[in-house]
Amino acid sequence: MTRLASVHPLLTQLLILGICILILPPFGSALIEHIFVIIVADEYAGTVHALTMDEEFMQQFSDGKFTQAVRQTEYLSDYRRFTVWLTDANGVLLSSSDSVPEGYSESYFLEMAARFNKRHHYEVGTFGGILEEKNITIIQPVHDGPVLLGYIALHYHMDRVARLERLFLPVLLLLMVIMATANVLPVLFYWKFIHKPILEVGKGAEEFARGNLSYTIPVQTENQIGYLAKTLNYMADKINENGEFQRRYIADVSHDFRSPLTSIKGYAEAMLDHTIPPEMYEKYLRIIDYEASRLEKLTHNLNALGSLEASKRNLQMQTFDLNAVVRAVLETFEGRSRESHTTLWFNTSNDPLFTIADLEKIQQVIYNLVDNAIKFSKPYTTINVETASRNEKIFFSIKDQGIGISKEALPKIWDRFYKEDASRGKDRSGSGLGLAIVKEIILAHDEHINVISTEGVGSEFIFTLPKAKQETEQ
Repeated sequence: MTRLASVHPLLTQLLILGICILILPPFGSALIEHIFVIIVADEYAGTVHALTMDEEFMQQFSDGKFTQAVRQTEYLSDYRRFTVWLTDANGVLLSSSDSVPEGYSESYFLEMAARFNKRHHYEVGTFGGILEEKNITIIQPVHDGPVLLGYIALHYHMDRVARLERLFLPVLLLLMVIMATANVLPVLFYWKFIHKPILEVGKGAEEFARGNLSYTIPVQTENQIGYLAKTLNYMADKINENGEFQRRYIADVSHDFRSPLTSIKGYAEAMLDHTIPPEMYEKYLRIIDYEASRLEKLTHNLNALGSLEASKRNLQMQTFDLNAVVRAVLETFEGRSRESHTTLWFNTSNDPLFTIADLEKIQQVIYNLVDNAIKFSKPYTTINVETASRNEKIFFSIKDQGIGISKEALPKIWDRFYKEDASRGKDRSGSGLGLAIVKEIILAHDEHINVISTEGVGSEFIFTLPKAKQETEQ
């Protein structure tokens, strides 16, 4: 059905063209003949009328000098290449430029003359069978005042019209072919670049609606339809990617919940059925508490990540000193820093650095970045934290001397639940949501975050915040 519809305009146009080519020769021939008959009839009717207005001719006719009048018409017929009959008022043939065929009848002539006076000024035919071939016949009465003196009948042979017709018909056919070609070309253009691509886009939309997101609309035109097809293809790819991401997301969440739950359930059952002796309860209760903390942290991060989309419209914006927030966060990591044998170094001026943002969420960003840096830093190394003001922006950076990130993994670190080769890192309890949360919060503020990393050397994370207006005014 779709295929038939796609070629329908072209087939219709070709069908019309074929019909026109079939009917043009007879129709065009008849049309050209009719036009030339009218032209010839009008011209020679004027010639005959001019003859009846000629004083010398009328004088000869009225004086009965028919021989001289006939000679004048014969000269005219030789010059103009037609046959002239000259009759009296009763239709009696006085003379003719050609011999009169047999069967000439005065009564029929007068009948034809009366018809000419009442209906039209010319007629095409054989004059009642008197003439051997078709002629254009014109009959003009000759009057001397109110007195009818006679008639002039002029016959122009149709073979001369046919010769003109044969000359002009090829020209008409050529014009028809040119016009048809000029008409078909826009249809071909419309069919190829508009109609067919629209059908392909419609088919693609149907495939996407049925869930076939792997279908690609095969439209490559560089116009609005091509742009629409590319946009739909891109949309389908993104929806497909999102679907795949959701499947991976659910699998990762299930895996991260299953591991601590399995440990909690296993140790609890072992304690209940006394597989674990009472003197070892404290050890395994600590493991259960640790796994429960993992679940609590994972649930908190999932809730935080899920609320970020809505928080883009409802950020609690306020002006605060970013340096004070950084110092407070770093103080909470002093114990972790000593345990991991790392040093936290804050490099900034003593002056306040005011920004306008959501305080709690920026605290979370800094917390996650510091936590991430400590996890992956080598022992006895320094983690450098720095804030600086440039133009209308505040820059925060944190640089560690850790294991670094490979080039292949660098674009993926912002993905939810992504962990690069967890067996190499020190963090086996992480959820893989920390950096995803960081990026979502920074994007919610319409700011930027970037990472520079060399595998085996370390990583540096940098994000921006707007400078508060009151800071600018100071």
